[in-house]
Amino acid sequence: MEEGYKESIANVRRIVHFMMMSAFVEIRAAKSLNGAARFADIFHNVPMRLLSCEDLEDYEDLLSDIMARASRHNLVAYLEGLRKLAIRHAPEKKSND
Repeated sequence: MEEGYKESIANVRRIVHFMMMSAFVEIRAAKSLNGAARFADIFHNVPMRLLSCEDLEDYEDLLSDIMARASRHNLVAYLEGLRKLAIRHAPEKKSND
């Protein structure tokens, strides 16, 4: 975990949204259907899962599931880099989460 980072619903949600946005960019820029399909497989259920997240545990489970799918496509290091980038560059919101 990044120094000074506090796990909260707002922060985990921000990480998931940042990863999903990056996946859409990767899908758009993919030079092959296989490349696009890998990101689509990882993220295709995320929007509906986000709707059902109610607490920090739900968001952490979603993030864990994303990383498990990434593992099947050998993209864990890439998504971990996105997670760190989201933590570093997104302002932490004050929240009661």
